[in-house]
Amino acid sequence: MGLAAINIHPQHLDPRRRRLRVKIKGGRWREQPLTRVIVEALERERSMAADPDGWAFPNSRSKSGHYESMRAPFRRVVIAAGLDPRVVTPHTLRHTAITDMAETGAPIQTVQDFSGHETIEMVMRYIHARDRHVDEAMDRFENERTKVEHLDPSKRESS
Repeated sequence: MGLAAINIHPQHLDPRRRRLRVKIKGGRWREQPLTRVIVEALERERSMAADPDGWAFPNSRSKSGHYESMRAPFRRVVIAAGLDPRVVTPHTLRHTAITDMAETGAPIQTVQDFSGHETIEMVMRYIHARDRHVDEAMDRFENERTKVEHLDPSKRESS
């Protein structure tokens, strides 16, 4: 979802379709797909809010009436978890989510729709298969696509 998601207002959320309208770079809007768990959490928070029709993250000290940055709270949580805030950033979560989506075997176009990237090339910058997944793919490749002949050692030619 990224930092744009902090600007959540009920009019931006479509819980039935599990989509959140977010403003992205250049001031454009796009629909961010959400998991059921996120939609349920947003709806639960809204039902408990002092103003259910207000911002999801209200801030009376802000001119906009809501939090505009999650930098400080995110940093506090990272430090409390014993992690390095110079390494673990909100962008780290985005990178992980995009990589995890790719590792489900979803088509690259689906990953692009999820990430909101305009080009496949940009999506590819985020996708890094972990060693385990590469090893599993190699095993499937070997088992399904290649034949390995095991020669009897006594029949091998000397070189």
